Amino acid sequence: MAEAAVDRLARAPGDDTELSNITLLRLRALLLRPLGDEVVYRELTGRYRAMAISLGFEGHIAWAEALP
Repeated sequence: MAEAAVDRLARAPGDDTELSNITLLRLRALLLRPLGDEVVYRELTGRYRAMAISLGFEGHIAWAEALP
């Protein structure tokens, strides 16, 4: 159910901004964690952290650093 909601957000027209993209990346990573897919989780959290740093989004940087 949560995955479907994130997929709907990703397909929303006209919402291809840096803020929505980084938020979607974070949500996808958070959804994978409880599923136990450690490889994909690490890849997404790494991309999330890199994007947060490159955009200078301090709140997202803090969130990324807090991810296990």
